[in-house]
Amino acid sequence: MAQLNFDATNVAPSTGPAALIPPGVYNAQIVTSEMKPNSSGTGTLLLFTFQIMDGEYQGFTVLERVNWTNPSAQAVEIARRTVSAIGHACGILQIADSQQLHGIPLQIRVAIEKGGPKDDGTSWPDKSKIVDYLKAGTAQAGAQPEVATAPVQQAAQPPQNQAVSNRPPWATN
Repeated sequence: MAQLNFDATNVAPSTGPAALIPPGVYNAQIVTSEMKPNSSGTGTLLLFTFQIMDGEYQGFTVLERVNWTNPSAQAVEIARRTVSAIGHACGILQIADSQQLHGIPLQIRVAIEKGGPKDDGTSWPDKSKIVDYLKAGTAQAGAQPEVATAPVQQAAQPPQNQAVSNRPPWATN
């Protein structure tokens, strides 16, 4: 038993698992970012929360986690390339603090990452996954991505000279 002294009238109730955002391009902005230890305690994750700014999914959020420090050099390289793509999309190339990226309009290309089995016999649910970052106004919002599921096995071909992502095809962070 735990003493809580909690008043549920002051907190909106949970509505269950996060809703999937359909594949497409969305106008978004970063609303929060934080550095957290990874689950194995061997590094840190930089966690960004992107909020969709308009349309049917206005207010919905999509998370991006990158391995900022990690024993895997490849995981760190993927993280650096991801943050570079976000910085290019936001127009900020010298990033001293992740908060510099907050509130700047950009576009995110979202796909669905299929869930899979866990070791305990249950399974991970499908989730919305950001697969590309674009400068605001680059693509028509709501446009369908060329690759509808993630992880991406082959890099999707963005519109000519418009995408700013340099994410490698194996990026699944």
